[in-house]
Amino acid sequence: MTTPSKKENKEKQRDIWFSKRLGFQVGPSVGIDDSKALGQRCSLCCTNLIKESIRMGYNDFGEFYYAHGQLGEAFKNFVGTRDYCTTSKHIIQICLHAILVSIEMGQFKHVTSYVSKAEQSQDALDPVTIAKLRSAAGLAHLEGKKYKLAARKLVSNTQQATKDGSTNREDDDC
Repeated sequence: MTTPSKKENKEKQRDIWFSKRLGFQVGPSVGIDDSKALGQRCSLCCTNLIKESIRMGYNDFGEFYYAHGQLGEAFKNFVGTRDYCTTSKHIIQICLHAILVSIEMGQFKHVTSYVSKAEQSQDALDPVTIAKLRSAAGLAHLEGKKYKLAARKLVSNTQQATKDGSTNREDDDC
């Protein structure tokens, strides 16, 4: 009896995760193995040009790989959604995913790049997203030893939060 290789295990885990997210049964009870069923489903999505389904599939793969600590694969899948984004909200979502994974991988040049891309979609930016982008940019500047720029980005978050009234100065001990 042979044990499956790491690659086969990884593919099997990915296939099971994807099949659960898409909501269809695969396996021996259906008579088709996981990879064939997923391949058929992906082909169907691609041929029908269902951009939203493809984008969600890439997103699901990215979340799966991220949850399992495979950051390179997660990044690749999150960035793969770029071709299937139909709204500025989708673009901001992939940027936030790419920024998160890039920070964990220590790839701060990617962080700066995706912060810039997200900031170009001004119409879809809410205050929380702006704060996340500023914080990520501040971290990237810190890593690049650009302390003045980092301070400006991080302090601008505090000033915005104070202006919005989202901090309560009475509770501060400082």
